[in-house]
Amino acid sequence: VDERSGYSLDVLMSDRVTAIEVDGPSHYARGTHTPLGNTLMKHRHLSNLGFDVRVLPYWEWDELKSKEQKKEYLRQLLTSTPTMIFL
Repeated sequence: VDERSGYSLDVLMSDRVTAIEVDGPSHYARGTHTPLGNTLMKHRHLSNLGFDVRVLPYWEWDELKSKEQKKEYLRQLLTSTPTMIFL
């Protein structure tokens, strides 16, 4: 549990700023890829607290078959421009 936010973070990188949220099926409306309100609120709160939030959706991860594909996915996730920007 992060002391600043009170949230449980899936992964907090060593820079103590980059947070990876691994969002499984319970974070999305049933049968869709539409995030639920509480998931969006958590991401927004973390972003507003200064975290660089990166989201790893379960269906994208599940498509990756090899360890090399998973490493490349994570590398791209961490080096891409953040998509979670909230004001």
